[in-house]
Amino acid sequence: MKAKNKYVAAALALFFGAFGLHKFYLGRTFHGILYIFFMWISWLLSMVDAIRLLTMNDTDFDIQYNLNHDSRMLHKEKVLLERERIQLERLRIKAQRIAHEKKMNPKKKVTDITGEQADDLAAWHDLYEKGIIDKIEYEEKRKIILDIDE
Repeated sequence: MKAKNKYVAAALALFFGAFGLHKFYLGRTFHGILYIFFMWISWLLSMVDAIRLLTMNDTDFDIQYNLNHDSRMLHKEKVLLERERIQLERLRIKAQRIAHEKKMNPKKKVTDITGEQADDLAAWHDLYEKGIIDKIEYEEKRKIILDIDE
């Protein structure tokens, strides 16, 4: 199968677009037949096609018109795989950030603290507020009471 040229397709669309020759050239036989049957509007559509073909980049043109069906499917799968890879990378980064935040702020949920632990924490916090113990002693006791490992 010979590779198609977008400039040839655009020229056919400009000069013979009403007859759908550019569609036949690009392998779109059904669309070419439609252009012939609806010649009264197809000349306008062919001008739009010519502009679209001329402004299309070469890669998109090749993907759409020069690759067989299997190659097009392979390209779409590559694009989907790349999107999935990016999504997985984002999820990995998010998981790392969450793990880092948990490591930096090892707080227990209020619902995980028992009544006895809450009473002990309140008592030690009162001692800290009154200046009887310093912050380091309070944090050590808090970690013991809440069973926090560092």
